[in-house]
Amino acid sequence: MRLIIVLLLLANASLSFSQGTDPKILSGLSRLTAKKGTEVDVKWHDDKKRVKTLYGTLSDPSPGPPEEAAMQFLKENMDIFQLPQDLSDLKMERVREMVRTHHREKLVKFQQSFGSLPVFDGGLDVYLQDDNTVELVQNYYLPNITVDPHPSLSETQMIEQAKTDFSENCRQKIDKKGTMKSCKGQPLILKEPPTIRLGIFGQHGQPHLAYHLVMTIVSPMALMKYTIDAHSGQILEKADLIQN
Repeated sequence: MRLIIVLLLLANASLSFSQGTDPKILSGLSRLTAKKGTEVDVKWHDDKKRVKTLYGTLSDPSPGPPEEAAMQFLKENMDIFQLPQDLSDLKMERVREMVRTHHREKLVKFQQSFGSLPVFDGGLDVYLQDDNTVELVQNYYLPNITVDPHPSLSETQMIEQAKTDFSENCRQKIDKKGTMKSCKGQPLILKEPPTIRLGIFGQHGQPHLAYHLVMTIVSPMALMKYTIDAHSGQILEKADLIQN
């Protein structure tokens, strides 16, 4: 009876996400739930097209290293996370042991790449209990990347664009209450040359070839992080890491 109720709940959830959601994902979730016979908590990314987290008793215990158990789980559930058959764009980054909610667990982190380029913040975090039972997956994998990997704009152009944007839009706190004041037009003094690297950035589920750029600014004081589209020059994201 419990299994029937769980499947009915999942079927209702499937209706909610049928618009634009890959049917393979819903089929994979139904299969996983039926296999385990227990409820699986599913949360979705804002685009409603990708699973963001899975929580529950997601696998059976298994011997061996946790990274092997985590990789085996991903192979068995590729459709849920929209992974390629050979998992060739995933690399195990690290394994970390921790204590959470009074029990030991392990975290296996997988980093996503696109050819030789990193996918910024792309990949999956797989949490396992001490016996290698998978209990939580946080999914940041970006599927279906089809961007031109050769940038139209240079690193020098991106650095100059970031400098110009900061100079034009600079605002700083002037007191402990958080009062903001424009610092537009102040001379821009960098502590060191900006760090910059090219990769893939996902915005609302859409991939962009983009530069990540960090500027340590002595005056006006700021630690600015920019993400800029390497083809159009559009600023996709920016933040003052000191203010944040």
